[in-house]
Amino acid sequence: YADPPAGGYFRVNVQIKNTGTAAATINNIFLDTRPYNAYPNVGQSGLMGQTLAIGQTTQNAWIRLPSGGTWSSGNTVAITIETAAGRQYPNMVVLP
Repeated sequence: YADPPAGGYFRVNVQIKNTGTAAATINNIFLDTRPYNAYPNVGQSGLMGQTLAIGQTTQNAWIRLPSGGTWSSGNTVAITIETAAGRQYPNMVVLP
């Protein structure tokens, strides 16, 4: 889910649980099919490089998107998390 913009940014809170049969490392984040770091002023915390053991869930992970321009209230952003094994897990978030 996303928080309303504050200080010029949306904060998209991300919770990922490893329901697989092996540890999983988050290798990349895609926003609308592009790597998150291809966008200026986009940030993240608790995701990139995070290794989740079987059954483990991320804690306090988020993606920061600048409000206005590419991302505005009411827009939908496609967020895809990619693991080091190359598996992708997409989700859509509507910005408040």
